[in-house]
This record gives sequence, structure tokens and C-alpha cells, in this order.
Amino acid sequence: MRATATIARLLAASALSLTLAAPAQAAVNGLESSDGTPISNPSGTTITGDRKGVYSYVPSLGCNETLGHIVPSLDGAKPIERFAAALGDDLAARLVESGLYAKEARAMVNTWRTSYFETDGIRVLFVLPQSWTDRFIPMKISPAPAELVRVMVGRVELLTPERERAVETSIGNLASPDAAVREAAFATLQAQGRYVEPIVRRTMESSSDERVRTLCRRLLLTDFITEIRTSLNSASNGQRLVQEPVYARAQLAGLLREVGLVEEGRKEGDLALAALAQMPQPTMKDHGSRNTFRALARASEGAGRDEDALRWYSDFVEFGSGFRGCSGCHSLAGPTDTSFFRDWWVGKRYAELAWRTGTAPALITANERTLAATPDSLFAQIRLAYLYEGHGETTRAARIWSQVDPRSEVRAAR
Repeated sequence: MRATATIARLLAASALSLTLAAPAQAAVNGLESSDGTPISNPSGTTITGDRKGVYSYVPSLGCNETLGHIVPSLDGAKPIERFAAALGDDLAARLVESGLYAKEARAMVNTWRTSYFETDGIRVLFVLPQSWTDRFIPMKISPAPAELVRVMVGRVELLTPERERAVETSIGNLASPDAAVREAAFATLQAQGRYVEPIVRRTMESSSDERVRTLCRRLLLTDFITEIRTSLNSASNGQRLVQEPVYARAQLAGLLREVGLVEEGRKEGDLALAALAQMPQPTMKDHGSRNTFRALARASEGAGRDEDALRWYSDFVEFGSGFRGCSGCHSLAGPTDTSFFRDWWVGKRYAELAWRTGTAPALITANERTLAATPDSLFAQIRLAYLYEGHGETTRAARIWSQVDPRSEVRAAR
């Protein structure tokens, strides 16, 4: 794997991870500084599905220097808990050496434990020199502090040929007539987490199967790509959530319909709706009902029952609009203020179905009447804004959003 100048800049500018999805890069298992920038503490880590991990440590990577075969073998791999603890201690020590206080270093390491140390994969972590950070992300503070220490940690995720093949197979298997095969394929895509988008893009470029490439193009246009990380991990600690199988099936049903696999989506949707019918029905007062509202809407849409899907999406919008009276989940997920609603995927689905079913004009009239009688009805405001946007009436929608969230005008002006 080669970290080019452009890749290093992206890592530093975003302070986030970057997935590299080239088989040749993964095969080289090396790291290179190609723009004259020395890199400190490049560590290669390997974590496998049997919940063991191993890492190697290199003190530095000099200007234009190349290190080969930095990915360690699994000989001597430790159980995941011992591995994560040892790596966390080692990395925290390296951050302290780079200038952070011990508590700062430990806080950074703790936020990475789940995604960096306990998630299957092969990745490289490295520390960039402060001179590099100051040059590409300049900072001025007035009055100037006596000392300013900035530590930039880069992360590169390696995509192995085996992982590529598994994803390509899974994308093709979404169209399988066998429900068990479809579910296994969906689970594989879910397991890619935040990396699902670059992996799907890589598959679209590398696959020789036109059917797979077509499905990739469609997948990249779906909400699934943007939802996948938050739907699988806790917002409070990043831990992987245990998802009810019926909720995953409902999401799969909607996804299949969205990418054009209509018959497969109908089958999954019918199965999900049958299972949901045996569960307690959602209410506006139970914060846990958000999962059921979402699943009923997705499953109905996947099954081709657009009128039912519209009703459930409408109920979900109403449920979300009552966030001020909910003491449940909103500190971790969902709306904490009205700015949340403007880009909410549920509202977009609601509007799309309203116009598809031909009920949008009547719904607009009904919501306008509600607002005439109750101008501060958040439910009516956001439903009306969604309907206007769904018909391209952006000016009318913007007027409502400015009432719902006055800060939106300031953001738009910027």
C-alpha cells in the first residue's frame, strides 16, 4: 500500500479515516512517504473474525522512505481484549511522546477502541509532524497561547482481495431467489460499516459483471449508503448494536425495491410485514416505537404497498415531530432540535410516495388548513415543506424551513 501525497493530505485535512480499495496496494503491504513528509509511528494492525489481533510498530518513516511488508502475521495474535488494551496503551504512549498530555492521549485512544482496535480488518495508523499540520491546516489564536501542540493521527484502511470478492459476491446475491442468500448478502454489506460506500465504488470499477456494476450504481444512490453506520453502532459509545432480524429484513426489502429488484423486494417486504404483525404496534408515546415505524414503512414500500408505506412514513414524521415531549433516545439519536428535520430521509420518502400515489395535492391542502388554524404545528410545517420540496417548489419550502429553524437562513446566506 502506498500513501501518496494526496492521500496524506486528505487524511490530515479531515482528521478522519480513508479507505484505500486497490488489490495491488493491499498486496504490497508497505507504506511510503512520497512527498518528503516524515511520518511518525506507522503501526500496522490485523484483526480477524475469530476475535484476535496483532500489530507491529515502526518508530518513524523518513522522507521518501518505503517500508515493505508492515502488516504483521497472525502468529502470536492475542485475544481481542488483550490486544485492544495493549495497542491502546502503546498508542497513548506514542501520542504523549508527540506532545499530548496523558489524559488527552487516553481520551483520543478511548474513542477509537471499537472502530480501530475491535473491528475486523487491516489498517495503518500514523502520526504526522506538527509542521505538516500547521502548513495544511493553519490556525491562529488571539491572544496567542504560550504553546500550541497539535497531533494529527492518520488512518489508512486496507481492502484485501478476499474482502473485495466477498462484497462483489454479496452485491450479486441481492438478486438471488433464495431469501437466506439475500439476507446473508445484506449482512455482509452491513458489516462494511462506514466503508460501504468506497467499497461499493471500488466494486463498481473492478467487477467484470455488468449486473453487479449496475447494482453498485443503484446502491450508491440509496439511503442505505448514508444510513449504514448509524444504524449499526451506538451513538454514545460506538459499540455495535444488536439489531432485530425483522428490522434488517425491512431495510433489505426497501433497498431491493429501490435498486430495481422489485420481485425480491416484494418477497422480503411480505415476510417482514408478517413478522411485524406479530409484534406490538407502535405508539406516539413510546420512544422505542421509532424502530417499528421505520420497519413498517420500509417493509410496506419494499412490498409495493405504496399507500401503506405513505401512511407509516407520515406517522413516523409525526412521531419525530414530537421530540420535545420525549425523554427517551434523543440525546443519542434522532432530533435534538428542529434543524434535524430539513435533511431527514424519512421526510423525503414521505414526499416521494405522496407524489407517486397522487395524494400530495390533497395532503398539501390539508396541511395548509392545519397551519391556518394552528400556525405553530411542527408536524404540519415539516410535512408541508417536504411536499413542496418533493415537487420542486423550493422557495415555498425554504419559507417554511425558515420558520421551523430560523438558523437555516443564516446557514443559507453563508
